[in-house]
Amino acid sequence: MAMVTAVAVPVVFVALAPPAGAVAGGPITGCTGTTSGTTFTLTANCDTTAPLTVPTTITTVNGGGFTINATDAGGAQWNGAILTNASSGQTMNIENLTVSGPAAGFQLCTNSTNVLYGIFFDDAGGSVSKVTVQHIFQFQNNAFGSCQTGRAIRADGSAAARTVTITNTTVKDYQKSGFEARGTMTMDVSASTAGPPHPMEGLIAQNAVSIVGATGTVANNTIIGSGDQQAGVGGATDGTGVLLFGAHDVTVTHNTITGTKTNLGVAVASGSAVNVISFNHIERTIPDNLDPTGIGVAVDVLNAKLLPVALVLT
Repeated sequence: MAMVTAVAVPVVFVALAPPAGAVAGGPITGCTGTTSGTTFTLTANCDTTAPLTVPTTITTVNGGGFTINATDAGGAQWNGAILTNASSGQTMNIENLTVSGPAAGFQLCTNSTNVLYGIFFDDAGGSVSKVTVQHIFQFQNNAFGSCQTGRAIRADGSAAARTVTITNTTVKDYQKSGFEARGTMTMDVSASTAGPPHPMEGLIAQNAVSIVGATGTVANNTIIGSGDQQAGVGGATDGTGVLLFGAHDVTVTHNTITGTKTNLGVAVASGSAVNVISFNHIERTIPDNLDPTGIGVAVDVLNAKLLPVALVLT
């Protein structure tokens, strides 16, 4: 019988071509990937020291599981969003992506007019799905209260009504707020996690979800609030899980609202009207400290009106 001898066969790696119709490159400055129609898909992590803009020719940014890393180390204080749209009225869908600031924080805020956002819908509509936004905060020296910025995902609508839909998304380690909507727009947040924020008790009042003058739905989320009653240069104020400020027709339902020393689970204030808060589980986790507030749902009865409330308090 003939003897069969194993023979080593060289392995040949073949570079895969982009899908048919796709063009290799990157319409977002410094980010590499492929473009197919109006979708840009990252093929590697992207590092930036300046805000990035999604052009009007792109409606969907697919992160492909990669990360956009931003820092202002060695340069001027950051001013803008890590990722934003190019023009008003644009549709911007962000999916399968991590947007991250530096784990040690952006540089100390010395110019309070500068802004720091993770993802910003600037009078634009669209969606966020399967995204993580993290480390959106500035280094602290505890000599003065934190600047009122550091929003993980913010959406503003002013010229016309816009809708931003957020699902299966996590925002954490932010300075001021996790999900924030302002102006004449709708933000719907579901099946997502807001928090925990960057620890800043005594420095700034933080809000996991903020609806300011806008409308929308906050449903089936895990929301981790914060406290700010600790003495400090920016302390003795209230942090919230959900803040409705001048908001209207907002439904907050079936959320778990939790967190150590969260001052207010849901705060309804400043002319907010016709809002529904129902079937939420609101608690504070240990270790816990008594504070002057510690309220599950706080309503400014002189300036706000909501529909009947159903709560589970523990």
